[in-house]
Amino acid sequence: MTVAKAANVKLAALGAGYLETNRAAYLMDIHAMPGIARLFAFPKLRKYPQRIVLVERAEMLAAIPFQPGCVTVLRLDAAERVETISFWNPATAPMHPLFAP
Repeated sequence: MTVAKAANVKLAALGAGYLETNRAAYLMDIHAMPGIARLFAFPKLRKYPQRIVLVERAEMLAAIPFQPGCVTVLRLDAAERVETISFWNPATAPMHPLFAP
């Protein structure tokens, strides 16, 4: 959750609607989150200025590579195929270039 919180802080600085305007989406893997934690997390998530797509089934993200402590950033081409894959640690790195205003 530390990575998610750091990412939310940096993405919130871009303002509401920034991701949607730039045809981007923020997917958050919540499949391992206990039910009781969801009761407290969901109201907080609604307050973030960007839209967050919650993914509850691990198999939906199984094909997406990841690195512990990082956000996976996928850049898609015009045909919506993965063009590049990069990893961003929002706690230690500046804003990812794909999100730079």
